[in-house]
Amino acid sequence: MPSPEPSDTSTDPRSSPAVSDDFPATYRVSQVTAFTQYQGNPAWVPSERSRVANAVWHFDRDGTFAFTTSNVRTDLFPLHGTYQVNGTTLTFSAHGAAANAGGSANAELIGTMDLSADPRTVSFKLITGAGYGAVVNDQRFASATTAAYGGTVAVSTG
Repeated sequence: MPSPEPSDTSTDPRSSPAVSDDFPATYRVSQVTAFTQYQGNPAWVPSERSRVANAVWHFDRDGTFAFTTSNVRTDLFPLHGTYQVNGTTLTFSAHGAAANAGGSANAELIGTMDLSADPRTVSFKLITGAGYGAVVNDQRFASATTAAYGGTVAVSTG
């Protein structure tokens, strides 16, 4: 009697045929279902919400992804990071940093995508910050800004 074929015991969830067939893929926000500003000037809410509505995630098969949106610093975005799939949940994390002679900026994005939902849903938090400084006539000047917001969005491919 022939011996049974060995089963795939890989623990890398990206190797699952049902999941890996989905990538590479690009997802765009089709609907903002929840939005919360955690930190920042309340006057920024409309532009932050617009960034959420225009968000795009591109996932590659190798476990990396890029995130971008509208009206952001091109020296900071797109953010690049990694993702993992565990069952029907994709978890992602990305960051970006930029510096020039006058200051620096950074951004961090974390979240999850429900791969079983129709349409797929993404829950995320995005934190951005920037600091600037200068010395003019021996007088030091500095400022810093931080924005933190998140939410839940429905996404579609394309």
